[in-house]
Amino acid sequence: MIRSRGIVGVLLPTCLAIILLAGACAAQSTPEPSSPPRSSPLGPPPLAPLTSRDVASSYDVGLEPAVRDSSTRAALLIAPIPFYNSQLGAGAVGVAGALKVLGHEATTPPSFAGLLGLATTNGSWGVGLGTRLHLDEDAWRLLGGGGWFDIRYSFYGVGQRQDQSITLRQTMSPLLAEGLRRVAPSFYLGLRTQYNRVQIRVDTDSLPPELVPYIVQPEPYTEVIVAPRFQVDTRNDQMYPTHGWLIDATASYLSSAFGSDSTMHNYTGLVTYQHGWSEDKNVIAAACQVCASAGEVPIDQLCIVGAINGLRGYEPGRYMDRSQLTVQAEYRRSFGRFGVTGFTGAAQTARTLGELDTNGILFAGGVGLRYRLLRRFPINYRVDTAFGKDGTQIYFSLGEAF
Repeated sequence: MIRSRGIVGVLLPTCLAIILLAGACAAQSTPEPSSPPRSSPLGPPPLAPLTSRDVASSYDVGLEPAVRDSSTRAALLIAPIPFYNSQLGAGAVGVAGALKVLGHEATTPPSFAGLLGLATTNGSWGVGLGTRLHLDEDAWRLLGGGGWFDIRYSFYGVGQRQDQSITLRQTMSPLLAEGLRRVAPSFYLGLRTQYNRVQIRVDTDSLPPELVPYIVQPEPYTEVIVAPRFQVDTRNDQMYPTHGWLIDATASYLSSAFGSDSTMHNYTGLVTYQHGWSEDKNVIAAACQVCASAGEVPIDQLCIVGAINGLRGYEPGRYMDRSQLTVQAEYRRSFGRFGVTGFTGAAQTARTLGELDTNGILFAGGVGLRYRLLRRFPINYRVDTAFGKDGTQIYFSLGEAF
């Protein structure tokens, strides 16, 4: 049986991240309650003063919402977010949800709950819901979500570059829950659990009609993942950090004892560092990402070059194996609401971490443009052009690459 999610193995976390980024934008863009309402140059005049029972609306992630007191009022966010990647093509995620700061400290990030809809030019689509809660002055970080997705993507096989691929169509119904508890300043421990019912089929729409009767489609299968996690987060901001470290590690276990149809383990780690100067108009950022899998490894648990926080310049899923190492560096320069970036990096895949060497290293580099969507909050819409040995990749997305 083929067991594969390929690039869609990261689809649910990606959609959740888009929801949470958009929610954080609107929450943090709220002026202080004592400030008078101001007109946005990008949108309609501000709403009339709200009562404690009102719910304010922001109709676009680029519009500053009306005045709200985060201690008593929630805000409604409705935002279409376009994106592009070489696997799914161009598309958009539509988000509708409510957000609120659940605390009194200025450093407490906003909490959010909302619905999403996904559609792309290659025929993929999906619907889902997600929430992220920051409770007890950010002592607890809770994440949850679920949905239904019908995704089409190219599968190239495992190992070094493959020049031929088949188009797979996958339906999946993932459910995810995560809880992190702060046990020391900037230090969190917790657990993630994930359930997924998956069916992988060859996309017969991409085959000659005479071959369709000979295709034997596999049966659905079940994945149940239990993943201890830890995180050290000293960044001064979650959306656009200019100082600090993030150390994030996850050990994922998939076992028949949990109800899965296979047994494997996967370990991932991410370290990022940012340093800004000249009033943080200049920022140097660096990242190192490592991944290793063993056992009966489904394709979605393999290590993929170009996945979340990964190297730009290569089609996601074109290079995958049981182990991977990626390093990146980026310079960011802001000019008011606009910005430019230059970045470089390298990655390599192998069957084990011990087999990684200097042969077959994938180098890439590129440049990008940024536009700050909110004057009061540093969240950027980005357009990146990256150059790898296989050609050029273009990226449209919300938030920084790492």
